[in-house]
Amino acid sequence: MNVLHFTLFFATVGVMSAATTKKPVPACAKCLPRTAVLMAASGPGTVKPTNKVVANTAAGCKRINVICTAPAGATKASMEFNRRYGGPYEGKVVTATLTCDAQQKWRYSKDGAIIIVNSVNCMYV
Repeated sequence: MNVLHFTLFFATVGVMSAATTKKPVPACAKCLPRTAVLMAASGPGTVKPTNKVVANTAAGCKRINVICTAPAGATKASMEFNRRYGGPYEGKVVTATLTCDAQQKWRYSKDGAIIIVNSVNCMYV
């Protein structure tokens, strides 16, 4: 009987410790959406972007979609990063997926180019 209790005790402790062990959260899972500043509309031809949190990458890194939507009557929206780098621009609604990196910075990448994104502006025509 004592052997049975001993075995059950260690089996229970083993299951409990396995259930409470958590994987460490990667640094790339810690970006906050607000750290990519969505700039307010600043006059005619501009509109404030929106964002939407999307599923993490397979490695657990956070991602957000930043979206520029041209208003009724406009034909095209475009996006600008950090007040100087061009982003997506084809269509009435343009979306850029930003991924958090190991330094907890939002990154946009396309065709091998990578931009660290601090702010997003939207324009339209």
